[in-house]
Amino acid sequence: MPNRIKLALGVAVSLVCTILIVRGLNWQESARAVASVDPWLLLISAPVLASGLVFKAVRWRALFHPRRDISTWRLFDAANIGFLVNNLLPARVGELVRPYVLSETGGPPYAWGLSTVVVERTLDVVTVVVVALAVIAFLPVPYWLAAAALGLGAAGLLLLGTMVFVAGREQAIAALARRALRLTPLPVDTWTDRIAAIVRGFAPLREPRAMGVVVLWTIPLWMAPFTALFLLTRGVGLDLPFYAAVFATCVIGLGVAAPSSPGQVGLFEGAGLVGLSVFTPDAARALAAVFLFHALNYIITCALGLVSLARTGLTYRRVVAAVTAPPAAGRPDVEPVS
Repeated sequence: MPNRIKLALGVAVSLVCTILIVRGLNWQESARAVASVDPWLLLISAPVLASGLVFKAVRWRALFHPRRDISTWRLFDAANIGFLVNNLLPARVGELVRPYVLSETGGPPYAWGLSTVVVERTLDVVTVVVVALAVIAFLPVPYWLAAAALGLGAAGLLLLGTMVFVAGREQAIAALARRALRLTPLPVDTWTDRIAAIVRGFAPLREPRAMGVVVLWTIPLWMAPFTALFLLTRGVGLDLPFYAAVFATCVIGLGVAAPSSPGQVGLFEGAGLVGLSVFTPDAARALAAVFLFHALNYIITCALGLVSLARTGLTYRRVVAAVTAPPAAGRPDVEPVS
C-alpha cells in the first residue's frame, strides 16, 4: 500500500476516534483532572512504564534462540528507535525499523529480525486477548467488544499456529521457494535466503525452553503498563480496581494494532476510554488518565529513541529511508542458506 494511502487511512481512523471522544465529554473537567493529577503517582508511573521497555528487549533476545551473542542493550536501542519512528510516522513503520537497526549495528540479518518482530507482535495480541477475555468472563461488557477480542484472538492463534508449523522446516521451505522464484524475475538466491531467514526466526516457537523464557518475560513486560495506568487512574481521582487498568490496557493494545496517525493519537485515547468506561461512568476523569498514560508513553519512547540514535550513530532520516524505499542492490541483509 502506498505511503500516502497509509497516511490518509491512519489519519482518518484517528480523526473518527477523536470525534467520537469529543462528543458528549466535558473537556474542562478532563483538563482539570489532568492538571490536578497527583504528582507523586505521575512520577512513579514513569519508571514503571519505562521498565516494560527493558523487559521487552530481554524477551526479544529470547526470540533469537539459539543465538546468545546478541546484547540486550543492542536490542533495547533497536526497539527504542522503532518506537520513536512509530511516534512520528503512521502505519507502525517503526516495526520495520527495529530489525533494520539491529542488522546495521552488528546483529542478525534483517529478514531474521523481522520474523522475530512478527512472532513478538502475534504473541502480544494473543496475550492481551487472553487477559481481556479473563476479565470479560466476570464482567458485563459490550457484545461488540467481546466479539472483537474473540476475533482478534482467533486470528492471532491461527497465525501463531502457521508459524509453529513452518518453524523447523527452513530447508524444505527454501527449496520450495527456490523452485517458485525461478518462475519470476526476482533474483532467486537473494530471495531464497531472505525467505529462509524469515523461517529461521520462527524456530523458537518449537523450543519449549526458549518459549518458557519468552512467556516468563511477558509477565513483567505487561505488568509494567498495567501498573502505570492503575497508578494514573488513582492519580486523577478514580477509585478503580487493578483489573480495570489491566482490561483498559488490553483494549488499548488491541486498538492501536489498527492503522492510525503518527503516535496513535485519538485511537489510543478512544480505546482506553472504551476500556475504562466498563468500570466507571466518569468519562472525563477516565479520559484524563488515558491521556496522561499516552503522553507519558510518548515522551519516554521519544526520549529513549533519541538517546538510542545517538548511541548507535544512526540518524532518523537514514533508518526511515531504509525501510520506506527499496533496499540498495546487494545489501547484505541475509545469511545464505547452508
